[in-house]
Amino acid sequence: RVTLSFDFKIFNSPQGHTLEIKIHTVHSAITWLRALNFADIWMEKKTTVPKYLFSEIRRASLAALLLFGMAGRLDWLGAWLVLGIVFTVNIIGMTSLLQKDPALFEERMKSPIQEGQIGRDKAVLYLISFLYLAWIGCVGFEHRYYGSSTSWIVQLFGALAMVAGHVGVLWVFHTNSFAVCVVKDQSERKQRVITTGPYAYVRHPMYAFLLPFIGGATLLLGSITALWVLAAMTVLRVVRIYGEESYLRQNFPDYEDYSRKVPFRLAPGIW
Repeated sequence: RVTLSFDFKIFNSPQGHTLEIKIHTVHSAITWLRALNFADIWMEKKTTVPKYLFSEIRRASLAALLLFGMAGRLDWLGAWLVLGIVFTVNIIGMTSLLQKDPALFEERMKSPIQEGQIGRDKAVLYLISFLYLAWIGCVGFEHRYYGSSTSWIVQLFGALAMVAGHVGVLWVFHTNSFAVCVVKDQSERKQRVITTGPYAYVRHPMYAFLLPFIGGATLLLGSITALWVLAAMTVLRVVRIYGEESYLRQNFPDYEDYSRKVPFRLAPGIW
């Protein structure tokens, strides 16, 4: 049996109020890894966390409005599951990133269109954003007039693919502190070529993990038409990959050597 007692103290610091919790154990020696981790984050990042939560709720609300608006109905289990999975894994993942790499968290909070961003990258991101909205519209429209023809096994596979894809994206975030939203100069952050973790297998692992994530969502929503939109988004990501690699080769001499050691961009043994 373990008996716990707690001492609480709240004190002021230049960063704001901080909550200190001392945990005493009796009859057992326990190592606690930040017992109230999320509470620590909330207290220490009291402006960043609410801002992120608000942006996540705003994105989920917009997606729900488009999905259910195009479908003309709310009794759509697949849509609720997709929205729930996306919201949950994003909150868990970004909270983890805030602990691991606050600088990258701040960068991921920024707009996908930024000052100093390469012009071609802006154009590609505008098109990807448009196709994302088209993807939602196709899914909702198809469900409204044709319903969902996919079996529960296919939908289950889609849900698992979403979770697996998001775990992969988190792996990228925890490996590469420079995995920001846009292609831009990050010399002030001492950017370098990352070769470990998923980057030891493919040169663009984030895009590789996004494919099962969005593809799984398409299957869970039961839309076949939206797969064509997904294919168009994939083509645009390939275009973006070439733009990123051109920038990296121009600014990082060791990227050429890395590309020879890791010849595959998205899929090991394929491309």
